[in-house]
Amino acid sequence: MRTTMSLVGATLALGFMGASCAMNWRYGVSLGRDELSQWTLGGVSVVADLFKATAPFFIFWACAQRNWSVAFAASVLWTLCTAYSLTSGLGFAAVNRSDTTAARATIIEQHAGFAGRLREARQRLDALGTPRPVDAVAAALAGLRLDQKWQRTRQCTEATVAESRTFCRGYHETEGELARARAVATVRDEIAVLERQFEDVNAGAVNDADPQAGILARLTGVRQGTVSNALMVLLAVLVELGSSLGLFVALSHGGNRGGLHPLLGKLAKQKSRPDVARYAVARLRFRDGADLSLDAAFDDYSLWCARAGVGLPDQADFADALKLLGELVGIETREVAGTLRIANMEIESAGGFPD
Repeated sequence: MRTTMSLVGATLALGFMGASCAMNWRYGVSLGRDELSQWTLGGVSVVADLFKATAPFFIFWACAQRNWSVAFAASVLWTLCTAYSLTSGLGFAAVNRSDTTAARATIIEQHAGFAGRLREARQRLDALGTPRPVDAVAAALAGLRLDQKWQRTRQCTEATVAESRTFCRGYHETEGELARARAVATVRDEIAVLERQFEDVNAGAVNDADPQAGILARLTGVRQGTVSNALMVLLAVLVELGSSLGLFVALSHGGNRGGLHPLLGKLAKQKSRPDVARYAVARLRFRDGADLSLDAAFDDYSLWCARAGVGLPDQADFADALKLLGELVGIETREVAGTLRIANMEIESAGGFPD
């Protein structure tokens, strides 16, 4: 179960690393003036991101071997790489959120603009009333021109009697109706176009250019700009810390290096046999149900001491060190038939010997 969960955690950590590399590459490339600069800055961003994911292992191993200079150097590099990646992540998050917010603000502005123009066009249409269709009015006007009164009044330029004045008044009213009918047709075409444009914009319209920051601002009472900045920082920190420490956290549960790490810090302080701590970290590991005897551990320790050039203590001192191991890391030790045994611990099958 532990191995399965470690693999799942490692997969998720690789996802963080992929996201972080993509963010840092994209932002690094955006800072380049030419193609070479873009590739250089993008490559540095990716290399820094990958190193910060591996540095925790180097730091841990250096501390395990009490190699403090290497541990310090790795810590400095990890800090610098993490800081650089964090600033790149913040830059990417800021640019991405600003662009998205600006695009949404543009849509909202277009939505409001089309809505206002559509409302104004409909008001103009209402003001024009409901004249007959253009063709019907034009036909009526043509019929009036065929009337004898049209000729007698010289095309309504000399209406001298009541009958001719009435005819010409009707003719001019029909001309006005034709103008209104044409205006109605024009406005209706305009409304049809505006409605199509309004529907296109309305499909992507939102009430707020930054809905997430908006709702959090309303819930907390904090200014929306501050909330938006906090969300950008949160995203960058989450991705960068996940990519920086995720792999180390996921893979530090199995084997001796993760399980016996508390032993190194405490047992190594024992001035009598500090090498026992290094041996335990290098060659012993936890396994549920395992049962390690003193004789087997001492034989393996003897080989390790020979390879490491360390003087071999007597078996009683080694037994005391193993008992201290149990006290320090909460491992059960017991004596069976006069022989010390340690529960849930076994010797590594390979590796861990000094070069």
